[in-house]
Amino acid sequence: MYFAELQKKTEEILQSLGNKLSAINSPEPLLRPVPPYISDVITAMELLENKKYVLNIGKRIFNCGISGETQLRTAAEKGDIYSKIVWGGVNLRKKNYKIGLEQFTQLHEWNIPDDLKNKLLKNFLYPAYLEYGKRCYERSLSEKSSEYLRKEAISCLSKVSTHPEAADMLAECYGGVDGWSTAQAFYEIGAAGGIANSYYSIGYYYHQRDKAPGKAIEWYKKAVEKGHLKSEYFLAECFIATGKYHEATGIFHRLADKRFMSSPERYVECVERYNFPKGEFYYSIKGLRGDTPDALYQSGLQFEKGDRVAVDFVKAMKFFLRAAEKGHELAQYKLATCYETGKHIEKNIGQAYKWYKRCADQGNAEASYKVAIVYEWVKYHEKAAYWYEQAANKGYEGALYGHARMLGNLKQHQKARALFMASIAKKEYVTDCHFFLGKLYANGWGVAQDSVKAIEHFKEAGLSLHVCYTLIGTKGEPAFLYNIGVEYDSGKGVPVNHAKAVQYYLKAAEAGHVLAQYQMGTIYESGAGAEKDYAMAYKWYEKAAMQGHSEAAYKMGKAYNEGVHRIKDKTRALDWYRRAALKGCIAAQYELGKEKYLVKEYHDALTWLQTAVNHGNLPANYYLGVMYYHGWGVTKDLDRSFAYFSNAGTFSGTYYFMGMFYYYGYGKLNKNLNKAFWYFRRYEDVNPDKYAEYYLGLCYKNGYGTEKSPQMAFQNFEKSAKKGIKQSQFELGLCYKNGIGTSCSYRFALEWLLKAANQGYAEAQYEVGEMFFNSGLYSIKDANPVLTAIQWFQKAADQNHKLAVCRLTDIYYDEQQYTKAGKLISVAINKFSYPNAYFYWAVFCHQGIGGYQINQQKALELYRSFIKYTPYPDSVKKVKMVENAKQFIYELEHPTLNKLKKILGK
Repeated sequence: MYFAELQKKTEEILQSLGNKLSAINSPEPLLRPVPPYISDVITAMELLENKKYVLNIGKRIFNCGISGETQLRTAAEKGDIYSKIVWGGVNLRKKNYKIGLEQFTQLHEWNIPDDLKNKLLKNFLYPAYLEYGKRCYERSLSEKSSEYLRKEAISCLSKVSTHPEAADMLAECYGGVDGWSTAQAFYEIGAAGGIANSYYSIGYYYHQRDKAPGKAIEWYKKAVEKGHLKSEYFLAECFIATGKYHEATGIFHRLADKRFMSSPERYVECVERYNFPKGEFYYSIKGLRGDTPDALYQSGLQFEKGDRVAVDFVKAMKFFLRAAEKGHELAQYKLATCYETGKHIEKNIGQAYKWYKRCADQGNAEASYKVAIVYEWVKYHEKAAYWYEQAANKGYEGALYGHARMLGNLKQHQKARALFMASIAKKEYVTDCHFFLGKLYANGWGVAQDSVKAIEHFKEAGLSLHVCYTLIGTKGEPAFLYNIGVEYDSGKGVPVNHAKAVQYYLKAAEAGHVLAQYQMGTIYESGAGAEKDYAMAYKWYEKAAMQGHSEAAYKMGKAYNEGVHRIKDKTRALDWYRRAALKGCIAAQYELGKEKYLVKEYHDALTWLQTAVNHGNLPANYYLGVMYYHGWGVTKDLDRSFAYFSNAGTFSGTYYFMGMFYYYGYGKLNKNLNKAFWYFRRYEDVNPDKYAEYYLGLCYKNGYGTEKSPQMAFQNFEKSAKKGIKQSQFELGLCYKNGIGTSCSYRFALEWLLKAANQGYAEAQYEVGEMFFNSGLYSIKDANPVLTAIQWFQKAADQNHKLAVCRLTDIYYDEQQYTKAGKLISVAINKFSYPNAYFYWAVFCHQGIGGYQINQQKALELYRSFIKYTPYPDSVKKVKMVENAKQFIYELEHPTLNKLKKILGK
């Protein structure tokens, strides 16, 4: 009910505020006057502690242009005072103290009533400073950035330094008792407010620094009343210093029960020094638990560990001895280990054995194992085997292995083998067990002699093959020789020795070992371990390849393909590549696919390149991407092509095609000129290429993916044009013609445009035609420039160049070569919808010229189409054509009037 009433009252305040604020019509929050009723906002915020309602205040009261948390924050950042107040209040309620407090940094400069300032300070800021300062202080005690947090705490707490709790924390921040000159005043404020730590700190100063226990007692007592345990402990020390031993002992008694600090020791010391009665509590603290074996053992542990008593190893050993003599198993084992290791007592192996034996007789597994070790030391294998067995029966780790080892020494090899296997199964002493099993198989002890199994166990034991073969006496077998070479090469189990490795490889290779033959090939080829000798290298590669070694076959294929120390022979190269590829050599699969691609045998190329890709070969993706890009041997598939290029890694040609995909937006890919420019630029950096230079020129010319740069465009077009790219020659001609990135030069322009035109580039052919047609403008000397222009226009028109077709149509019509114009009209209309062509066709049908029959109805339709497609004539010629078309339409629509005109004209 109480909360409901508060909510109702808040709603009323908000309604009132809404009415008042709706009258404010200033567009800028900074220009709004500070309303006197802002205190109502604070009242509403005080009423609603719930965060949800506090936010609703921010959302609802500023409904004239400021609504919601984001807008409220924006207004506060712009400096609107009452927005700062509410935004700060919202963050303080949400415990976002740093943001909240920042809103009020200029509170004293605000033009708001003093009572409102005081209310803000009292109800919001002071509690926030205290809480945030406390948070920073507590974090500074443990976090790495403690110095920063300490300064932050001092900054906040200083603003509420008259608050007792804040004053106490300030004193601690300034160093506590160590910084007494600064901290004293704050501790006194804390003490005046009843803060226990302040009482304790003042008492501690008088006790430890001022050496005035009488004064300290007064302050410690006040802290004790607040439940401060540390003060109670030091109060007892002050009582001792002032001769009040009974009171001190009572305090130490209470604190010893809580195991606080060193109170148990101080209690025992007081009882013994001042001859107070020794009750049950004293004896429990002292550790004298009784005379039973277990009580004696526990007392020994207490003195050994310092559990509620001072550490005393001599007393501990006495208790262990008494317990052991009374038959306590753990005490006997403890005593034995101390004698064995010399811990807490002089080392004595005889005594250690005595107590291990007495403990083992009681069935202790660890002691049984220790006794077995002693018997093994003195070569008493039968006794050792017995005690190992006793320990193993109780599951002690390592006992199975020890028992098996002793049975081996007693020539009971079959039992030993079974126990070694059982130990391996339990994952106990696995390496050692494998070593002994290797010896059994190598020598045929209890099993059939088997050198292969012996080597398997020796290798599991971590021995090098060289050692294995020494142990089992195997010599001359090619596989063993090769493996020894590997070990000398890698340093596994033996010191690295490449010379010895080569010796073993050579012996194995001569004995026909295929891996050794291949290894000898790599040694002679690289010169690692022997002098470089390519003839010997390929001799061994060929031997290994003939035995089916895939990598060796690949090496042979590469040698014949590239003519490396061999006569170049594509047929033999492909044969070796195929052998290697069929054996799974990925590099050979790629090379075979590439070679098939280069000779346009796309079916085989697809098979081997796809196989290489499936095995992780990246460059093969490039050639598959090109095949799907052009549709060579496969159905053209740009999306699949892009997928292959994306997986081709850093293969240089990939950059060009990736650039093309992003430049044109092929397939399902969106056009991305930034990425296109990046790929073209990357391709040019890795492998300067004429096509990449052309596209880079376009990017620089048009600002695709980079800033426009006519100079860079010109440079790239020039490099590419000189390499024969007709598109670049055309662009370079335009640069010279229009002065783009270079000075204007019609001579160079025509030179480069002619080079592109002679390569059949339609755009260049058209531009050359234009230059000859306007030869006077471009200072071109030619016997018949118009005829030359028509020839170039015709070449471009033959390639369906729109502008060339339209230009020729105009020229032929203007020159009254109607038959030639008539042949171009259908192309100009059907392919390019050229408006002038409609007029020319209409005239031909109207007058029966240009190879067309008179068809006045068709002429009328075509005149109307011409006017429809030429709404805004852009030249004198077109204006005249439109006027003529309208006249002809009128005449065709009024044939009688036309006949009358002809009669009157006659």
